[in-house]
Amino acid sequence: MQISLLRLFDQGISESEELELRKMLLNYFDHGLQKELDQVLEQKQYVTQDYHTMLSDDNFKSK
Repeated sequence: MQISLLRLFDQGISESEELELRKMLLNYFDHGLQKELDQVLEQKQYVTQDYHTMLSDDNFKSK
């Protein structure tokens, strides 16, 4: 994958095309991360108070 990306970026693409490719890659990985986060949050079943406690209590025990 890395070699394929290096070859792609070595093709003399324009700065705007490079920026667009970077955005596409970031969106792809962001989507995967968001999906994983949603699964964890559903499993943990955190409520608003849990988030406040996490921010203020160093000894917060996860569910």
